[in-house]
Amino acid sequence: LDPDTGINHKGGKQHVSFDRIARETKRHNLVCAFDQSFSRQAKPGEVMRAKMRSLHTLGVRAIYYDSHARFLFASRQEEVLNELRVHLLGLGIPAFRLLEGGA
Repeated sequence: LDPDTGINHKGGKQHVSFDRIARETKRHNLVCAFDQSFSRQAKPGEVMRAKMRSLHTLGVRAIYYDSHARFLFASRQEEVLNELRVHLLGLGIPAFRLLEGGA
């Protein structure tokens, strides 16, 4: 998913909603969404964890790639996210760039 801005509860022209991500995980094993919707006043790590908690309530697990651009990877299958994590680390992405949690 490639929203102009990122992820939020409501969705719209510039955002994808948590509900949409959850629906897409029923059709696909892994869903990726670009996310740059962070307030300058908020701490990005806390915001990402809150977004992952919102998805968790919908039965979806997630990992963030946290860098100059942020991407959320979501799946209903924990093993899919585990495989992705191992693959990304194998490519040389530092572990501190992968944010997990939110349950």
